[in-house]
Amino acid sequence: MTAVGVEDLVDERLLQGEHELIDWKAATNVMGENEEISTECVVKPKCEGISLDEWTLALQAIAQLGESLVENPSKDLDLTQVAMLKQRLRALDVGTLLTVRAFNQYGPKRLAAELKELLA
Repeated sequence: MTAVGVEDLVDERLLQGEHELIDWKAATNVMGENEEISTECVVKPKCEGISLDEWTLALQAIAQLGESLVENPSKDLDLTQVAMLKQRLRALDVGTLLTVRAFNQYGPKRLAAELKELLA
């Protein structure tokens, strides 16, 4: 209800002879008397519970992949894409982490191909 709507309601009650005073504190209390405002984040981030070691290992794997690209350029991935992937990991992108964890054991060529697909 808008402020104008409240004024109209009050005016109508007064005109009809209903002179009860409005308890504005009770009328405007939207949380209840005993409730406290919570500053805790209700929505948990997707990265919650993943250790920093796992993020670090994934970032190291991407860095090694970048170093191998300097010596042996690949059609799958270039250094700009490697920089983008490192940025995504630093922003705690879970999809990038999962891709690195899933395909790092298959070698740099497979990892590069999978990461390129992730960026597409």
